[in-house]
Amino acid sequence: MTDLEVFKEILGADDGYIDEVKLRDYSTLGIPNELRGEVWLLLLNVLPLDRTQIADHKKGMHKHYDRLVTAVDDAMTRTLIAREAEKLFHRHPHLREAVRRNAIFNTLGAYLNHHNVAFEPYLLQLLGPLSSVISSEAELYYAFRALIRRLGAVMPLEMTLQLIFFVCLFFGWGGG
Repeated sequence: MTDLEVFKEILGADDGYIDEVKLRDYSTLGIPNELRGEVWLLLLNVLPLDRTQIADHKKGMHKHYDRLVTAVDDAMTRTLIAREAEKLFHRHPHLREAVRRNAIFNTLGAYLNHHNVAFEPYLLQLLGPLSSVISSEAELYYAFRALIRRLGAVMPLEMTLQLIFFVCLFFGWGGG
């Protein structure tokens, strides 16, 4: 059985309920590209493990996201984001696609506006890889928000920032 077949079997569980432990265990060995976005959404608890609830949950997420303000009002913050984004897009040309680029800017804007945080470059460095595997802007926002929450829940902010910086550099998403 191929990795893809194993993941499809886990995600298509006969009883309609996805086994999170099994999914997490198999994910540590690598996630097939075709399923990476869906698996991340499940592992970050953005989507429910009960497959019968996923469609309704996605509709609710999209409806809520559509009401969020995604534009960043502060000109200086927009300039800083654009400058940092250019570095990211230069290193990762696939992120330059207009749809993906807009999703990154809108997701970041929604996060900054609705979580009362200042822009930091590491936010883009985390958002870039997620945007590579999650095509829906609403789902990208909720995955990004869940990832930030998950990182903040396991360690102090300073250590989280250092870890994010290290991981981004290690995997080629960070740097100057």
